[in-house]
Amino acid sequence: MLDVATGKTEKGFEGHASHVLGVAWRHEGRTLLSAGAEGAVKVWDYVGGDRKKSIDGWEGEVTSVSYVDYTGNLLTSSADKRVRLLTETGSEVKSFAGASDFLQSSAVSADGNVIIAGGLDGVLRVWDGKTGQVIAEFKAED
Repeated sequence: MLDVATGKTEKGFEGHASHVLGVAWRHEGRTLLSAGAEGAVKVWDYVGGDRKKSIDGWEGEVTSVSYVDYTGNLLTSSADKRVRLLTETGSEVKSFAGASDFLQSSAVSADGNVIIAGGLDGVLRVWDGKTGQVIAEFKAED
C-alpha cells in the first residue's frame, strides 16, 4: 500500500506467484482480497499484513474480485470463462454460466441481486444473482 501524499510504500503483501489483476476491500476496512494471474485469490489481514487464506481452483488467471457488500461472499471472473460467487473460505455458492471466452471483469450489486461480467467474446452479460439465470446480453457492434 502506498501513502498517496508521499508516494512511499507503507505495507507490502507478498504471496502471489504472478501479477495481481484485481483487488477489493471488505466493508470493515481490515480485509483485502487480491486476484492473481496464477489462478488464485488471496485474503489478507490489512492491519497485520498477514495472508489469512489462499483460494485456488481456477484453470487460468483470476481477472477480477469483489466483495458482495456485507455478506462476506466474493465474486470472481477468470480466464477459464467462469463467474463464481464464493464464500470467503472458498466454497462455491453459485456459478454463472454463459461466457464463451476469457472473462476480463465482473461486478456485483450491493445486495447481490445483479451480477455483470464481460470478456473477449464481446458480450456483456447480466445475471440474476439469486437464480443464476442470464437476464440480459449486450453484444459488441461490428
